Amino acid sequence: MKRTTLLLTVAIGLSMAFSGQVELKKDLNSSSVKLSLSKSATADQEVKGLQFDLKYNSDEIKFEDASSLLNGFTFEFQSTEAGMVKGLIFSMSGQSLNPEDLSNVLEFNFSPVDGFAGVSDIQLVNMIIAGEHGENITNEFAIPVSSVSFENTLPLKTALSKNYPNPFNPSTTIPYELREDGLVSMVVYDLNGAEVKTLLSENVSAGSYQAVWNGVNNTGQNVASGRYIVKMSAPGFSDTITMTLLK
Repeated sequence: MKRTTLLLTVAIGLSMAFSGQVELKKDLNSSSVKLSLSKSATADQEVKGLQFDLKYNSDEIKFEDASSLLNGFTFEFQSTEAGMVKGLIFSMSGQSLNPEDLSNVLEFNFSPVDGFAGVSDIQLVNMIIAGEHGENITNEFAIPVSSVSFENTLPLKTALSKNYPNPFNPSTTIPYELREDGLVSMVVYDLNGAEVKTLLSENVSAGSYQAVWNGVNNTGQNVASGRYIVKMSAPGFSDTITMTLLK
């Protein structure tokens, strides 16, 4: 199973309205990312709203959703393009933002793109802090790029899981996990024991993976409907599952 770990701290210096830090942070077993303003932040005048762009690498992580964590405040957002979310937080009743209460401002939900594990970047840009009449009361700010990590927890054991869908047409996915690095083979056989298709025969690092069989043999020809056996071999491991192809 995969577990994601995400931690991002973005330091910003705001010349007029705020000083301190904005923090994006993710709990070990959660998919949510929270934006917080430092409790030590101070305001020289009333702050009525925040506007910013959130940039991320859409080839690595996927934006799912976002919401306000402040009572009485609305957060509107729009994903205008891949890797960019525009956000605006404000009060419909004209309530001011109190920096002392902004330990949790917004919550974002991200997930890793299929197959991604490692370090990605998220950045807050084009931040505007709005005053009483919607004017920008922030003249200068600097936001460095900070890194986030999606890390796979290594499997506790090597395993071959049931394929899905099953029965299938035209293709099926076969999940498997490796506790340690090593040579892995995965071969499809018919019920007579004849080899149909070699799906994998190579050295693979420890981790969680998927193999896909699209119902063809080693010469690229479509095979007949019926039951087939997949055998996986890895260091200290051997197991089989049965799949059914229906046309």
